[in-house]
Amino acid sequence: MPATLPPAVMPLSLATATPPGTPADALKPEPHTSAAAAAASVSGAKAAASSSKHAEPTQPPSPAPSQPLPPPAQELFELVDIRGYASGGGGGDSDDAAGADPNAAMARAVLDGLTRKTVPYRAPRPSDHDDSDYVNDDDAEYDEEREDSASAPGATLLRSIPTLVLYDDRGLELFDEITYLDEYYLTAAEIDVFARWADEMMRTCVSDGGVLIELGVGSMRKTRYLLEALVRQGKSATYYALDVSASSLSSSLAPLAAKFPTIRFVGLLGTYDDALAHIADWHDGDAAASRTLLWLGSSIGNLPRRGAAAFLAQVRELAMRPGDTLLVGIDRRNAPRTIRAAYDDAAGVTREFCLNGLDHVDRILSGDAEGAQFGADDGRRSRRDILDRERFAYVSVYNRRAGRHEAYYRSLQAQTVVVPANPSLGLASETRVELAEGELVHVEFSVKYSLRETATLARIARLYSPGRWEESLGRYDVHVFQCPPFWFEAAPPEGGEFKGVPTVEEFEELWKAWDHVTGTMIAPGDELERPIALRHPYVFYLGHAPGFTDIQLARALGEQVTAPAEYADIFERGIDPLVGDPDVCHSHSRVPDQWPAVADVLLYRDRARARVRRVLTQLKEVADGKSGVLAAAPIGRVARAAWMCYEHEAMHLETLLYMLAQSPRVRPPAHVLPPIGLFRAATADGDKLALPSPLPLGWVRIGGSDGNIVETGHDDDEAGDAGRGAREAVREHEYGWDNEHPRRQLALPTGGAWLADRAVTVGEYFAFVCDVAAGRGGSWDPEAARAAGLVPASWEVPEVSAATDGATTTVPLPRVRTVFGPAPLARAAAWGAVVSRVQADAYAAWASRAAGSRLRLPSEAELLALRDVVAAAAAAGSSVVAADDVRANHGFRSWTPQPARRHAQPGSSWEWTSTTLAAHEGYATSVAYPGYTSDFFDGAHAVVGGGASWATAPRMARRRAFRNWFQPDYPFAFVGFRLARDAGGEEEAVRA
Repeated sequence: MPATLPPAVMPLSLATATPPGTPADALKPEPHTSAAAAAASVSGAKAAASSSKHAEPTQPPSPAPSQPLPPPAQELFELVDIRGYASGGGGGDSDDAAGADPNAAMARAVLDGLTRKTVPYRAPRPSDHDDSDYVNDDDAEYDEEREDSASAPGATLLRSIPTLVLYDDRGLELFDEITYLDEYYLTAAEIDVFARWADEMMRTCVSDGGVLIELGVGSMRKTRYLLEALVRQGKSATYYALDVSASSLSSSLAPLAAKFPTIRFVGLLGTYDDALAHIADWHDGDAAASRTLLWLGSSIGNLPRRGAAAFLAQVRELAMRPGDTLLVGIDRRNAPRTIRAAYDDAAGVTREFCLNGLDHVDRILSGDAEGAQFGADDGRRSRRDILDRERFAYVSVYNRRAGRHEAYYRSLQAQTVVVPANPSLGLASETRVELAEGELVHVEFSVKYSLRETATLARIARLYSPGRWEESLGRYDVHVFQCPPFWFEAAPPEGGEFKGVPTVEEFEELWKAWDHVTGTMIAPGDELERPIALRHPYVFYLGHAPGFTDIQLARALGEQVTAPAEYADIFERGIDPLVGDPDVCHSHSRVPDQWPAVADVLLYRDRARARVRRVLTQLKEVADGKSGVLAAAPIGRVARAAWMCYEHEAMHLETLLYMLAQSPRVRPPAHVLPPIGLFRAATADGDKLALPSPLPLGWVRIGGSDGNIVETGHDDDEAGDAGRGAREAVREHEYGWDNEHPRRQLALPTGGAWLADRAVTVGEYFAFVCDVAAGRGGSWDPEAARAAGLVPASWEVPEVSAATDGATTTVPLPRVRTVFGPAPLARAAAWGAVVSRVQADAYAAWASRAAGSRLRLPSEAELLALRDVVAAAAAAGSSVVAADDVRANHGFRSWTPQPARRHAQPGSSWEWTSTTLAAHEGYATSVAYPGYTSDFFDGAHAVVGGGASWATAPRMARRRAFRNWFQPDYPFAFVGFRLARDAGGEEEAVRA
């Protein structure tokens, strides 16, 4: 029950922000929460003040529990006192808290908010009340740091009252009533999610013997759905609930423990900080047992967006191991009228809930300790000596721009609030607050999230986001986040493209990725497997990544290669023969009769990495101005070698993954969930699902009146390395491969062109194959499709079993290969189709006949121009485009492609172009790696653009000049395509 928990992170002032321990919106806690526990939530704000852009508030101490720790009812559950754990007390350390007066803490917080104006406010716009243009706000994103600044245009600063004043016993009774109102949809929506998806949630996240940790106290109303699912699945589990109130823990856990005797129940008595510190010290007896944290009730909505991300990051750092999951209930940016009604119901219950908070404040400031603590229903409630509710009105505002509900008190008259001195509350002198007629006093924010904002939340918190479970009406989601085994930052902190040499931290994450893929996806003993005959076995790549790196650094430094020296002869360069004639291949390393033992290769890898760490440390020292380091080596040359080694390893990680996707023996990556619902069957025979309709195809105009040239490349003359200063070489220079230099112009078609605004999907390509290959009214004929050469290597086609006894033969649909196993066609139908260029050309020819005009693949120049048009439109705030770093699917944001999105680049897969790789004007072969590009100027390789696949490292995905290429008939790489057509005629188009 999050309402009772103090926060671990509080980015706004105590008076303006709400702790993550509070539940859905308007700080409405679950029933059965004690007022003492709610008041205790003020304690954990210590971490927030340092990051707040507002003035730092008084920080009240953690209060004592309202009663001694009671014994568990009939020992059905355990209670563990962890108070003080966060401060190193080891649990049960409540001596400091025992001397703290929660009313004094609250009084100081109230006065802090009333005497200082710290909450930025801008009056609602007419559009905030207009639902006529509302479809959904899924792509909305609010820049909190800029928009909530006191210097933002039109902003004024308001006084505030802590949201926690709403939580006396009367307030909690009112909230219990609110959760049953038709207008207040959040509770019912979350229950709907659990009722529909609890079985899949628990099957996905919780193993037998797993642990569930709810940041709050569960209730029979919601948590029981999850526990019932565990029982149905025959799983044992331990359920932990957290609260600062022993009585709340007991009253909530007792009925759950009685109903679910096969589940172990443990109550943790303490704060968020205590719980996270306690979990961080756990030494699991069974490391394989899952750990799932629950943060429900849209509690996240009571923190500012950046504060919510910071709190999730803290949860990940302290309480999660790779693979552990976190389920978070998140309310969407719903229609304004829906949200307004939820917080201003027709019966006036929410209005009474908020105005009751003024009664609570009055009791606190009047020094009525008992009435303030417990909300006793007697004359004290109506004294109103200091704050009289009759002088205020409740104001409910949905700020659509900010995506949050805002609650205020409006002063109905000019008035002076006089707070007398009260030494017992720590108030040394009288305080007078002048309120103008109509003045607003802030009491609550309730943040709503678009899907894009949720993606931003996950990215900032460095959490992998495999998906969500949606309420039946689409208003509310329970998102699942996972602690990833490694993490690539999507962009440098300053934005733009990555520059300079990757840091040692970047290398370490890349190595984590390599080790995770090779250590968990390749079964022991399978290292000699060759799922693609045109490539070496896996063991080569285990040695090639460190081998190439070691050789390049040794040459740059003038040092010997790492032992054993013969590894340099077999691991420096791999093979890439012609698909049509495998005997034709560029120069490569010697292929041994027998590859070295895997254990020896891994030892070699570790020694090579040690050199990399040493060199990166030395480069940093040189860039920091330390003298005498790398004195005998050209800094620019060493820096380029280090940069080259990183990108080379990243490229081959992607190669290894598309090889693994072809293997029938591939193991899913450990500690990584597949996209939620990927293998979900909607019918008894899940292969027979109707394919979803793709997004309508729009067209984007490039060139023509906008100009017929596009710039590409960058100036990165390798010959200039010798003259670069240390700081420039290590931190500032934009490195690239030899085919990226120099900056140059490419021509677009005369008159411009139209490019499709999204990639061709799996479903569309499947329809093409059926129409062309079957010859029987478009039905699926796998043999005919194979014979026509139209089955992509990215598909797995099950064998057709012969019918017996006159039964009708059922032809199973193809399935789409993923690293998690083959996915049902219907589940992958909206992904971009991954095919060879030969197959993409065939589709374009077929689509041309259907369209009655020539369709083709775009050139490299056209794809670059499209990327620029989309980026410019996004920068201008266009609502049409979806080009953003937040949801761009590269750098393992998802381990599969994602549904094709309009105007979205880069991500999910590379894209074929009609451009043949060739030398360009100004091209100079690399000295450090002479054959990198020039070996493929054979007319047999086509440039691929689009920026990235899901497995491409962000350093390459973000660099506009980066180029990639494959043979047109090479079917294995993660490459898709989109259509283009020459401009002219009267075609309608969607312009970004």
